[in-house]
Amino acid sequence: MKKFILLIFISIFPISCILAQATFNSESINITADFATCPNGTILFKEDFGGNDPADPPTKPTDIPQCTYTYNSDPRGGGKYVIRKTGYPHSSWWYTGDDHTYPNDATRGYMMQVDGSATPGVFYSVQIDGLCPGSLLYFSMWGMSAIVNGSFSNADLKLIIENVNTHAVLAQQNITLINLRGYWEQFGLTFELPAGETSILCKIENNSGTSSGNDFLLDDIEVRLCLPPLTIYLPDTVCVGEPLDITSLFVNDGTFAEPLEYLWLKSTTGDLSDPSGWLPVGNNSQQLNIPSATKADEGYYRLALASQGSINLINCRAMSDPYAIFIKEDCEPPLPSESVTLVNDTAYVTCLTPSIIKIPLLEKAIYTCANPAVSLPTMPVLNGNTATLYKDTLTVNIADKFLNGKDSIQFKVTCGSVSEMAWIYIFINNKADSLHVISESICAGNDYDFYGQTLNTAETYYKTFTSSITGCDSIVTLNLQVIDTVYYAYSKQICKGESYLFNGSYYNLSGNYPATLTSLVTGCDSIVTVNLQVIDTVYYAYSKQICKGESYLFNGSYYNSSGNYPATLTSLVTGCDSIVTVNLSVEDYLTYSYSREICEGNYYNFNGKRLSTTGVFKDTIQNSSGCDSIITLNLSILALPPFTSTVQTIFEGEGFIFNGHEYNKDGVYRDTLKNNLGCDSIVFTYIKVIFPEECPEIEIPIFFTPNADGLHDKWEIKDIECYKYNIEIYDRFGRLLRRWQKDFKGWDGTY
Repeated sequence: MKKFILLIFISIFPISCILAQATFNSESINITADFATCPNGTILFKEDFGGNDPADPPTKPTDIPQCTYTYNSDPRGGGKYVIRKTGYPHSSWWYTGDDHTYPNDATRGYMMQVDGSATPGVFYSVQIDGLCPGSLLYFSMWGMSAIVNGSFSNADLKLIIENVNTHAVLAQQNITLINLRGYWEQFGLTFELPAGETSILCKIENNSGTSSGNDFLLDDIEVRLCLPPLTIYLPDTVCVGEPLDITSLFVNDGTFAEPLEYLWLKSTTGDLSDPSGWLPVGNNSQQLNIPSATKADEGYYRLALASQGSINLINCRAMSDPYAIFIKEDCEPPLPSESVTLVNDTAYVTCLTPSIIKIPLLEKAIYTCANPAVSLPTMPVLNGNTATLYKDTLTVNIADKFLNGKDSIQFKVTCGSVSEMAWIYIFINNKADSLHVISESICAGNDYDFYGQTLNTAETYYKTFTSSITGCDSIVTLNLQVIDTVYYAYSKQICKGESYLFNGSYYNLSGNYPATLTSLVTGCDSIVTVNLQVIDTVYYAYSKQICKGESYLFNGSYYNSSGNYPATLTSLVTGCDSIVTVNLSVEDYLTYSYSREICEGNYYNFNGKRLSTTGVFKDTIQNSSGCDSIITLNLSILALPPFTSTVQTIFEGEGFIFNGHEYNKDGVYRDTLKNNLGCDSIVFTYIKVIFPEECPEIEIPIFFTPNADGLHDKWEIKDIECYKYNIEIYDRFGRLLRRWQKDFKGWDGTY
């Protein structure tokens, strides 16, 4: 079935857009864009709160585990929430429209409505596992202030990404949902997963700190993997027996290594939170072709893409969004002779309310059958206005209470078995100026012609016209946006010996490489710079000692002999090679011998053993390397020497000092000394005190005959030891030959 869109509303994309691509065909209009924030990346997690079946109740009967606020069908009161298809009717204060997933359809799609707590804190949290370290992720949500009337506080929220184990904040983004806007806005946070991380906590925190206001709605919370967009094209409805052909579009920007591998997946529910519900279909191809569709082929389809061999790494591959296909069983083949074409400029303007507008619908159709039929798919309910259809004339009653705005009605013209649908647009001005708002953008340095005015500054401009047909004034408002040149830089690592393809050129040296690109969406220039880092091969060496008889495991092999062993390893972080060399030394058994002597009665500590006997002793100990060493001790026991004695004579009033003691009285004194071997020796000292009055008179001989005949061979003085003396011997020339002041035992004439 062909579709014609009669009015296209153009949205101005954020200036962070770098490249965009639009594809048009007879079946659909698909516009995809690659944003720096990657909102079109691969979906890893999506929370749309369900309710996608029109048969689901208006209010979700149960809560969700990710939210810590109290679930209540009446969410009024701080810290409460409800999940509904339309906004909760709180007098005229709150938004009562549709969710974000299915706008203008009150029968499908839940959203979360929150009356925020006055106590700041996290109220929504979800853990994402199985991620690839180094991946670029996008955590986003659609939000809106629920307050559409009155002066209350805005809702201040924060998107937070945390470490699962330490709860350290890895990234965060503050958000303000402004009151009275009444439309959905998307907010997101881009984040690169650190090396070694495979899980994150994604949280939403309420920081408003008040219960006056702080009311908001959330929908379509997502975590996406930032990869080039993968888009599939398919019809939404196919008849049983007709061929079902699904095609895809993917532009590889170098993220994936060629060749690529494809995997088509099908689900009956479309639930992205249940990977097991998506089953493989088709083959490894960019297209999925089913020659004759059956009812069993109905469901949700999506395409996975990755480098060859990586297609089963769920969170590291590019994935298209899921699309539903319905297989009809009651199709009738079209009749080639019947056709109908609708003119696409159907618009009516009135500036009077109440009023009646009559529209002949067949005047806007070109048909080949005799009796075309005009119908309305559903009886329209038009913002308080009403419409009736009689034959081919549509009568629209504009209510008195309807103010400025636009209304629309869809109609269908059937010619035999061929049908076409189009829209009627009615612009209404209640006796006042009709407002037309145009949003345009130009590139910095360019001009915009606004009814003869040359404009080049970002501002809001106005122009008033009076209709010659309706007599209504129309004020054309131009919101002119001047888009500056976008400067975007990113980093890329390659290994030494590799090349990186950027903007049609290959680079293999580290540096910054700029390129000027023109956006297909805005037509403005973007300066994209890649910071290329070429990672050299890392050489690393270390030493390892093992004992003889042991083995060392290195890079999957065991080694037991000394030597240098290199291995080439690939970094899990950079993917580049590192040359690691282990210098292995095998330490042999060590032997060591030494001798020790100890005195009799002592002992020697030998590795914790007390030894006191002569002998050879051995023991085994571990050295500083942890290897065995054999120690041999030769131990000798030294016997104690016998005691010695000395006799010392002193005169009255004198003292004799020995071993640190002074003796001045008659007696026998005992001292213990250390000999040269360190052993104890006992010395007895006999002290004799001489009193002068007890000494006999002495006689000094006047000659002696030192001729060895046994008579007078020495010159001796009897009892000389009883006196203090100084004996000096001189020759005839007056030279001193000998002198004694103690220990005189006689002189034999020698000198």
